[in-house]
Amino acid sequence: MFDAPIVLATSLSIGHHGVMPVVVEEGDAIILDQQVHSSVQDAARKVQLNGVSLTIVRHNHLDDLKNKIEELSTRHNKIWYMCDGVYSMYGDVAPIKELIELANHYKQLYLYVDDAHGMSSFGKNGTGFVLSQSELHPKMILSTGMAKAFGTMGAIFVIPDKELATKVRNCAGPLIFSGQQATSILSASTASAKIHLSGEITVRQEFLAEKINYCHRLLRKYNLPDISDPCTPIFFVGLGMMSVAMNLVKRMIDAGFYVNIAIFPAVPETCSGIRFTITLHQTLEDIENLVIALAKHFPLALKEEGRTVKDIKRAFRKVVGLDYLIELDENENNDSYNKKYKFQQENSIKNINTTLWNKLLGNRGEFTWNNLLLLEETFKDNPEVEHNWEFQYYIISDHNDKPLLATFFTIALSKDDMLAPISVSENIEEIRVKDPYHLTSKAIVMGSVVTSGNHLYLDRSNAQWQEILMLLLDKVMEEQEKHGTEIIILRDFDSEDKELSDFFISHAFIKTALPDTHKINKLEWDSNESFLNQFNKHRRQYLKQKVFKLESDFDVEIYQGEKNDLDNWYHLYEKVSKKSLEVNTFTLPKKFFDNIIKNPDWEVYFLCYQILILIE
Repeated sequence: MFDAPIVLATSLSIGHHGVMPVVVEEGDAIILDQQVHSSVQDAARKVQLNGVSLTIVRHNHLDDLKNKIEELSTRHNKIWYMCDGVYSMYGDVAPIKELIELANHYKQLYLYVDDAHGMSSFGKNGTGFVLSQSELHPKMILSTGMAKAFGTMGAIFVIPDKELATKVRNCAGPLIFSGQQATSILSASTASAKIHLSGEITVRQEFLAEKINYCHRLLRKYNLPDISDPCTPIFFVGLGMMSVAMNLVKRMIDAGFYVNIAIFPAVPETCSGIRFTITLHQTLEDIENLVIALAKHFPLALKEEGRTVKDIKRAFRKVVGLDYLIELDENENNDSYNKKYKFQQENSIKNINTTLWNKLLGNRGEFTWNNLLLLEETFKDNPEVEHNWEFQYYIISDHNDKPLLATFFTIALSKDDMLAPISVSENIEEIRVKDPYHLTSKAIVMGSVVTSGNHLYLDRSNAQWQEILMLLLDKVMEEQEKHGTEIIILRDFDSEDKELSDFFISHAFIKTALPDTHKINKLEWDSNESFLNQFNKHRRQYLKQKVFKLESDFDVEIYQGEKNDLDNWYHLYEKVSKKSLEVNTFTLPKKFFDNIIKNPDWEVYFLCYQILILIE
């Protein structure tokens, strides 16, 4: 079928774990497409332990790939780009022709392509999507599966280099020590191969293509969000929010259609949907019945979850051709909100009543009305882009002007590794010495990077608090789309608040813990002894040895304005900031410190360490 050396495996997962450690050597680098199949990613991480560099690029983003190839080419022997031919979730395809051009252009670039979902449906002898686009490249290893359209079990690895194929067959541990394929499977695979080598495969491919085209036409006819590639048998109906996907899949199962839900982590958090495949076993009538059921239940699921098509367009904005979707009940939803609530959105704290703001949020942290004014004046008109923030304030009230929700967000450039492990940030910071904005993007953050505490006032006694909170999220997502921000961060919440946590998770947010802020909850102590009594025996012992024992070595005083050591303070801060990577943020501007020194709401403490030097 393939007219090239092949290696068989009992499954693709076992095959990847066997083949990859043989063909990818120490000193090589692997670049993974963001959506390459999990079995490839698992094997790649195993190879990483052998001294192989591993990195990920955005899905099908050739510019990112080129930049990464050029970056890695100075340090590595071979660079392996690993991707799928047909991707298993959205049914979209890899740009095979463009990847072949890159392999021809870059001497060090090799391709490792998993085409399990393209097998049989495409190509001469049903050899898959990749080989329908190009001949087997000498710098490509092609894997594919027999457990899907081929109709049996097992995996095929096509390796153009005969010597390398022999090495894989003789040295790949998982292939040597795993069990053999059953004789019945070998017989079924032989029978399927004979079909693929006959003219029958072409007829079957044509029939399948006809059904695929028919399904796509129906999805568009009924105004359903068809996200998939028009040529593949994998279909994805985009729904956006996970709650809508769960609602619709339940409706479809109750109606007798066993479709497949696709949610995080299989797809991005806000890109949930329903996935199904078309085969020759389904009739045109089967396909029509499925689409009619989807068309019936799709608007009902949206309405029941209080969502609209706007979510879907926002989530899949990079998918070409979704303009045909008609907005469903959006005006009705907006009218419903307007009848229930008053919504105030401002871009400056100056436009919000001081007493009202301080009553709702002023006692929770460093975001009193006055301090927010200080932040607005600090983070504007600065030469560095990361020191210019946009502020958005939100207040939702009922029609009796009773506040139900209040909060604020900042929109600013942030480091993508803000909450990554310290070791990751250390490596990225080395690159930022020459490229200060490497791996940075705009984020919209509840609160700001210089404030802490619960930034959200929410009247939980109101039975509709979830609807009110959803109204806020809708407005924030509109700002996200308007500013082109990559991420929304909501903080800081009680980790034990399961009800609120479940709400956010059901609306595509991921829960993550922030580092301990060392907050002291009780300040009713008037001596060291009463302070120590708040803690357990181990903690008391630690404080006595590490804190109180050294207390006399320090002088503490409050800055009164009679001297200004700002340059020295800022120098000390910069030294600490560069080493503080647990939450990796941009260094704050000197202007911030200058402003808080002048502001009566802030106190600045000097902590000076006395060093005694004895000279004989």
